[in-house]
Amino acid sequence: MPFQKTQQSDLQQPVDPKKLFVGRAQQLEYFVRDILKPVDPSHNVLSIFGQGGIGKSTLLQRFLDEIHTPAFREYCLAALVNERQTTPASVMECFANQFRTQGYPLERFDVSLTRYKEVLRHMRLYGYQDQQWEDPIGDLTAAFVSDLNQLADTLVIIGSPGSKRPRRLLLFFDTFEQLAVDLAP
Repeated sequence: MPFQKTQQSDLQQPVDPKKLFVGRAQQLEYFVRDILKPVDPSHNVLSIFGQGGIGKSTLLQRFLDEIHTPAFREYCLAALVNERQTTPASVMECFANQFRTQGYPLERFDVSLTRYKEVLRHMRLYGYQDQQWEDPIGDLTAAFVSDLNQLADTLVIIGSPGSKRPRRLLLFFDTFEQLAVDLAP
């Protein structure tokens, strides 16, 4: 008897495609266990690398999905950039825009970004830099880091007992290998 009939009740319930994650379950488990859950994470920088098409972007999206679950969304903030952000200023602006939409504006950075854009416009129009601002990208970066530090230094009340824990900021760079030359310095 090569085929057996199966009763409808014997069939498995449909699997939620978001819960099905082939080949990367260990990385996702590591991320949750060693990065998101502990008050002091085991690492502050993670590098996910490999050839194109192996699922790096999908893995980053799963990390973001995990961050937005009830277990972590109270104290974790995350933002993602990719190869479309081609300059340090555009990367910081993209991160800042995502934090703003989550209800956390980077106020010093926004002021510095406005000034930075004015300097760039001035340079395009007149061909020289404003002499009163010697390091526009350095000042922009300092404002960005200052605002991020302020966010990260905040204690967040979580859960019903009202316990506190430090806010966790996660900055994801998808396709960093394409951005590294401009961003790493």
